[in-house]
Amino acid sequence: MANRTAFFVLRACIVLAGLAFAGSCSPRNRLEPAPEPADFISDDPVPDAPEFIPDTLLAIVRTGETPLWFELGRDGPVLIPGPAEASEEPFAPWPQARHVAGLAVDGEGRLIMAVNRDGFLAWETREDRLGLYRVSGREAWDPYTAASLFMYRGMPAVLLYRDTFFPREGEGAETPAAPAVRVWGLGAGLLGMEETEIPAFAALPQMDGWDVDALSLGNDGFWYYRGVRQRVPGPEIWYFRTEDLSVLGAPSSVGVFRAAMLPYTEQDMPQPIRAVLEEAEHAGGNGKPLVAAVVSPDFSARRYFALQKDASREQEFLELAGFYRPPDTAAVLFPGGQVFFTGPGAATVGTVSPKAFTLPVLPEGFVYTRIGFADSVLIVSWEEQQDWQIGAAGFMALNGL
Repeated sequence: MANRTAFFVLRACIVLAGLAFAGSCSPRNRLEPAPEPADFISDDPVPDAPEFIPDTLLAIVRTGETPLWFELGRDGPVLIPGPAEASEEPFAPWPQARHVAGLAVDGEGRLIMAVNRDGFLAWETREDRLGLYRVSGREAWDPYTAASLFMYRGMPAVLLYRDTFFPREGEGAETPAAPAVRVWGLGAGLLGMEETEIPAFAALPQMDGWDVDALSLGNDGFWYYRGVRQRVPGPEIWYFRTEDLSVLGAPSSVGVFRAAMLPYTEQDMPQPIRAVLEEAEHAGGNGKPLVAAVVSPDFSARRYFALQKDASREQEFLELAGFYRPPDTAAVLFPGGQVFFTGPGAATVGTVSPKAFTLPVLPEGFVYTRIGFADSVLIVSWEEQQDWQIGAAGFMALNGL
């Protein structure tokens, strides 16, 4: 990977304890270089450790104002000094590469991450620290692509599909059959995965060669999904929609599907989202209108918001990652790292100017992709991108906003 210069590095106390480690750091008013190792290695035990520690608990971390960087390795997240020191991952088309494919917030307030080709990561508050859990489904997930992370009956769930657009290379490169289990849910207590049947998909049976490769919540409140069956000379494609994924969907059309994917506009936008998006508009989007792809505990799936009332499919937008936690926390993130943020405590958002700050500069070819909050800790994913391909990928955790 080119331009491997030293960027921001770990400032934390790390305690190895079985599968878990603990980190702590003293808040600072600005990002600073890491101290010498003797200054941040600690022998203190993990505080307040429960009697039962699930195997899925990967780490216990405490963050400060200098970020903790994690790379997505084959065996789960790996703590690294920064993206410039990430491993030399070969570029692969995005459906085949490990990356953070989605964020959600479950009913317990935990920030959930779907990692393509791997499984779930979850952040859970543990007093003044965070527990990072990994629920791997690599054997089941590795041949497939994560299409959508959504909430179903209170449970985070991921839809998998087989990618036929990008030819696979190397050993086992044949296109797999449609996944026997389309949807995997994150089980209670973060203890494992659950095979999840979605009744809405019943008209698209896998045994007949049907795959479901898209699922989104439209701007009209309906769920929209697409069934694909490989045929000669070309695939057979059907569109459906339903008010409730627990019932069979009704046939729809590509036109209705596309109209429903247009962003919510100002009159349907929560005030904190509008406040940060307006500030982001002032910063500019290289002449493009901005669309915020927002994750929230109030939303069953990611929603899109734009200030333009005349948004259309023909427009070229700059997509920002977004997060909203009622009543007053909202943030949007530019790919280069500029963040506009408000809350908590901004009870009258309309009269409060959102804060603006910039995340650490990434190496050339890297971008930030998604943003969320685990309690008060900012979690942001990053990727090394080359056209439609992804190399190294991971996420960072940062406190003190």
